[in-house]
Amino acid sequence: MKRSMIWMLSLILFTIAFTSCNKDEAATEAEIDNFVNESVQNLESQTRTGRGGCFELVFPVTIEFSTGEQVEVDGYASLKNAIRDWRKQHNVPKGKPIVRPQFVYPIEVITSDGETVTIDSLLELLQLKKECILNGDGNGLPCFRLNFPLSVEYPNGTITSYATPKEMKMALRAWKKANPTAVIRPVLVYPLTITMEDGSQVTVNSRAELAQIKRDCK
Repeated sequence: MKRSMIWMLSLILFTIAFTSCNKDEAATEAEIDNFVNESVQNLESQTRTGRGGCFELVFPVTIEFSTGEQVEVDGYASLKNAIRDWRKQHNVPKGKPIVRPQFVYPIEVITSDGETVTIDSLLELLQLKKECILNGDGNGLPCFRLNFPLSVEYPNGTITSYATPKEMKMALRAWKKANPTAVIRPVLVYPLTITMEDGSQVTVNSRAELAQIKRDCK
């Protein structure tokens, strides 16, 4: 009887110790902030957008977390909030690496000269990044967003106006699917207006002006 009690006590102590060692630990605010910042930087680095990037990311975009959850975000603020919310809700065992979120393809970007590009895969993204590096682009910060409605001119001369970013994205994806080998890409129609980070609105009259604004985003 005594031996049985000792055995049971040992088992209980082992279970408690094992559970304590493997218990998911809640992240501190500092750890959450680091995860958010590093995740955004990783996404920007992958797509060559953001700090030192060649392109402006067209929102909305969808990101996927390591748990398989997908979230659509409509700007950098909601991107950071979505990543922050996910990290708060998912504790990770101490010492285990955290897989950061990834973009769900396709995504759309705007080049420094106003071309709108739909990217369907990582391979296409790598090719576009190569063009960017060879052209010597890639200065500045993501400092503006496009104001809608705006118009896009397609290679065949057709001009179409779009009321929302999502409407434009769907149209660009449909065009890409119908023209997978096209070398000339759809372009924005000028003049157009953009909203800067400080909230001011600027009228852009040409590709050259847009490229200069992108270069000045420092």
